[in-house]
Amino acid sequence: MNAEDYFQLPPSLIAFAELFRSDSYPWDWIRQVQPALALERFIPKRTTIPDSFQIHGFAYFHPSVSFPAFGCLNGPAWLGEGVVLEPGVLIKGNVIIGAGCTVGAGAILENCLLLENVRVSPRALIADSVLGNGTFIGVGASVIAQRMAATRFPETGVLGVSSLEALGSVLGDNVEIGHHALITPGSVLKPHTRVQDGAVFSAPLPH
Repeated sequence: MNAEDYFQLPPSLIAFAELFRSDSYPWDWIRQVQPALALERFIPKRTTIPDSFQIHGFAYFHPSVSFPAFGCLNGPAWLGEGVVLEPGVLIKGNVIIGAGCTVGAGAILENCLLLENVRVSPRALIADSVLGNGTFIGVGASVIAQRMAATRFPETGVLGVSSLEALGSVLGDNVEIGHHALITPGSVLKPHTRVQDGAVFSAPLPH
């Protein structure tokens, strides 16, 4: 499986084309978000930001980005043309948002890539995932998970946890996630898939 089977890198994110390759494994796109933000040190352009909206750390935002009266953005983050943030949004770092995306009131984003024209509804939770072009995330829906990586320590032979690898989901272009739906760890949704309101979607991580 290749990333191009699920989504295409849109024009607004062409600066990251070297890292988000169409022939790469789609899960690699999630792993490339942090390196991409470290590599591309864009200079934020002047725009009006309300005093009560907090920004910490490095953040690039197109001058057309619409900021709400209150909320918080913790860098590193990159926000493209026409992005709309609604009140109470929380961006927790390592987030890239392409052109025309809307992040609803009280939504939380962390370590994720939103391509173009993604709509994240209020109180949704997105982490460790890629959301394809035109994806819709319903109110209160969750697309987040974590996986512990176990290993046997050679010194003692004891099985323990050596690291924590974040694992969310890969959502293809024009996927629709219903209100209050839950997308479980390692899920992969093909383009134009629809998950009904309140559903729990589980799909195995492809090998």
